[in-house]
Amino acid sequence: MLLFFLIFQIIFESLPISSSGHTLFLYGDVPMSISFAVHAIAALISVAYLWWYRREVAHWVENQSFQSLLFFGLALGAVVFGTGVLFCVRWYVQRQYALALPCSPDVSIMLGLFFTALLLASSRYAPVYRTAHRLWFDSIGLILAQGLALLVPGVSRMATVYVAARWLGWSGTAAWYWTVATGLPLFMGAGVLGVGMILYSGTFSLVWWQVVLFLLAIIGSFTIFFGVGLLARRNRLDYFAWYLVVAGLFFLVRLLFF
Repeated sequence: MLLFFLIFQIIFESLPISSSGHTLFLYGDVPMSISFAVHAIAALISVAYLWWYRREVAHWVENQSFQSLLFFGLALGAVVFGTGVLFCVRWYVQRQYALALPCSPDVSIMLGLFFTALLLASSRYAPVYRTAHRLWFDSIGLILAQGLALLVPGVSRMATVYVAARWLGWSGTAAWYWTVATGLPLFMGAGVLGVGMILYSGTFSLVWWQVVLFLLAIIGSFTIFFGVGLLARRNRLDYFAWYLVVAGLFFLVRLLFF
């Protein structure tokens, strides 16, 4: 069961459709160590993607002023730090006060899917108007976008950050790079923590055919991530809104009749 969770989670992490919402519906609660460890794969895929486009990234860096690079560095640091603070606060409050969602997980996931669909559909109409750097305005907007995905099951982090960046005036390509850059440190942190927990417990192992499936899932996930990147750069992530509407309707029917 855990093997199939890993495979699905690895694939869903490369799509703007809420990996946590789908895997929570399919498999329910899983050990935190396993859920966190999957993010190490997401980090590797992000690094591989940036390496694939290394010439484009290097060309962009060479054409930026020191002030611009400082802005991007400070904004990225602020987003990662702010998101980390939100995650720690959520974890502490849930652990200290045993708080649960105000509604059932299925209702939360359904609402999250519909909300993500609305966000992705709106990205098609977001204008590009960047003329100046707005450090704190952009940082707060991206922090809130990532925080929303952390707090509400069914809301996709990839979708919220990309759409937030688009409505902040960034082009499709710039918004996509923001999405990759802001997610990479979080994936690395969660991945290291999860892998460390697994190695410490020593309770997880794979046989050779499971390793083969695992590697195939990673290759497939990178291919999907590459395709999603192409759509994002062309500002066409709104295609996924149709799938999310169908998925949300499925949850609605399930809640009403089963």
